[in-house]
Amino acid sequence: METTDFKQPGKQNASLRRTKKEFPSITERILILQLRALENDGLLTRTVYAEVPPRVEYELTAKALELTPILKQLSEWGGKHRN
Repeated sequence: METTDFKQPGKQNASLRRTKKEFPSITERILILQLRALENDGLLTRTVYAEVPPRVEYELTAKALELTPILKQLSEWGGKHRN
């Protein structure tokens, strides 16, 4: 299995395994498809390193970072309205 890291300026990298722990119900295939969709939308940049095992890093783009306050507010709203 390849190693995947997520970079955000000023934040620690998150590996694919740690991300899967945060979302235990998501399959690796679906997670990777979502990451690719975010990359296609210009929200992530993907860097592949020719290592064994292969390593892939994702970094949030400036466009994605602009969404941070909106997503935080949406998360807070969702937390208040959980049943």
